[in-house]
Amino acid sequence: MVYFLLALAFLIFIIFSLTRKNEEKILAEIRLNWARRINKKRDLLDVEEYAIHNTNKHFHKLTLQTLKDIDIENLFALLDRTLTTIGQQFLYNKIIFPQNNLEHLKKSDENSNYFKKENAKRESVQIILYKLEKNGTSRIAHLLNNVSSI
Repeated sequence: MVYFLLALAFLIFIIFSLTRKNEEKILAEIRLNWARRINKKRDLLDVEEYAIHNTNKHFHKLTLQTLKDIDIENLFALLDRTLTTIGQQFLYNKIIFPQNNLEHLKKSDENSNYFKKENAKRESVQIILYKLEKNGTSRIAHLLNNVSSI
């Protein structure tokens, strides 16, 4: 029984150590890429998924012609500093639904400034989102939209 408990404790220690090492690796990548342009393949079909299903009331939505005129794929690639599909979906949604409400813009700016100043908070959120990325987060908007059809 004592050997079993020792083996179990050792196994828990190994799992904890590996998890910690993985988080350190993720954090190193997050810090390396923070606020930098990231050259990666972007699938706009996945990225636009949230905006397509967003039924919130908006001041304006950019038309398909406008998106074509501004070359949305290249513009998005230029602006995108996100590491996750969720972040890309959020950014794309902000681009195609411009805001004219001053209070909303101020709140958005306040939120951005908070995460600029609070590195530890920002990084903890980024780690959570990064971990979720590995579990098919690009389909969350699609799944939420199709819940009523189940």
